[in-house]
Amino acid sequence: MPPNPPCPSCSSTGTVASLTVKDHSVSREDFAVLSCQACGLLFTADVPGPEAIASYYASEEYVSHTDTRKGAVNRLYHAVRDITIRGKRRMALRANGG
Repeated sequence: MPPNPPCPSCSSTGTVASLTVKDHSVSREDFAVLSCQACGLLFTADVPGPEAIASYYASEEYVSHTDTRKGAVNRLYHAVRDITIRGKRRMALRANGG
């Protein structure tokens, strides 16, 4: 078995298999999630290349591909996305002295 890849956030080589998750919406595949023991980031390894990755998002029901706010899930998604974007903006401003 090949060694786990380093953490994409802090480059630590102390990454371990943490759990397995299933893509229930499109591919039905199982994915290994690794955990960095240095910074705590959870990430997937063996990310598909640019040509193959699009197939994992090929669903009309993939919430982030639509601007509709019809239905509870879409409204909730947009509310959380707006909060997240504001938080990222504040972090970027702080990091750049703003």
